[in-house]
Amino acid sequence: MSTMWTNPWQKGDVEVETYPAVLDGPRNRWIFIRKIYIIIAIQLLVTVAVANTVVSVHPISSFIVHTTAGLAVYVAIIVIPFIGTFFYLVLFFVDLLLCLLCFNPSQKTCAV
Repeated sequence: MSTMWTNPWQKGDVEVETYPAVLDGPRNRWIFIRKIYIIIAIQLLVTVAVANTVVSVHPISSFIVHTTAGLAVYVAIIVIPFIGTFFYLVLFFVDLLLCLLCFNPSQKTCAV
């Protein structure tokens, strides 16, 4: 085994040279990456299961296609994520504007 993997603070580890404040070794980073991939895989499986249920169960698909309430549910499922994104962007730009207006160049900080 390479010494780079047993001692991440030794020369040769690109992330340690680029980000010297990162004290976690490569093992912990790989554990974190594995957890993220597991979460994404579970989300994908749940999405496939819900889509399969909606398509294969006739009363559910009939409700969505033939009723006004089903159309409302369909539109809500599509629109609600965009509403959350819109509010996030509004808050981001308000925060950015406040920081730009209240920036103190002598201290290099935002006074908000």
